[in-house]
Amino acid sequence: MQKIYLFIIVLLIATTTNAQIAKDKMLVGGLLSSYSNKTDYQNSSQKYSNAAIGLSLGKLIKENKVLGVNVSFSPYKQINQSSSTNEIKGNTTNIGIFYRQYKALGKGFYFFGEGEGGFTGSNRKETATPGGSIRETKSTGVFFGFTPGVSYQAYKKFFIDLSLPGLLNMRYLDSKFTDKTNPNSNSQSKEFLFTSNLQSPSVLGNLGIGVRFLL
Repeated sequence: MQKIYLFIIVLLIATTTNAQIAKDKMLVGGLLSSYSNKTDYQNSSQKYSNAAIGLSLGKLIKENKVLGVNVSFSPYKQINQSSSTNEIKGNTTNIGIFYRQYKALGKGFYFFGEGEGGFTGSNRKETATPGGSIRETKSTGVFFGFTPGVSYQAYKKFFIDLSLPGLLNMRYLDSKFTDKTNPNSNSQSKEFLFTSNLQSPSVLGNLGIGVRFLL
């Protein structure tokens, strides 16, 4: 949670100015975030880790307003241990169009809000031992998300971003479930999901760090 406090403090200490990011420029950059956690219970434990890597290309269509394309890849792994071991591995890939708007705060700081929509695909594999059961899930669909953040103009053409990736997220998924040890339980589903990092304090404490170059 210390990272969240830092995020809030940056907003509070900045003062409003009229600084602008000029139109017709290109904004190129990327995002990196990671998180890991281990929880021990009386007779069991859980380990979880994830990461997100993103690339971005946008154009300033107006002052402080960017339209562009994002590509991201997010792998994760979870291990549950008790009398048996359950391991889950997976990843999600997003390709979308984004719109980002900056608001000058002062002293080189900007607040931004970024909305994004596009296509998503994910793979998930669950393995249990002993027994050797293997279950796989493949999903495709569309998504809409919102990410807020603070950007610092370290140099004239170089920005450092501190953000809450996917603070709000909506997805429509078409999923296929395959059981390698019991084909009779194979199935398919279609679902609409709404998630928020606010629902999980541990994820809320996971900030994304990004960079942007103004060309």
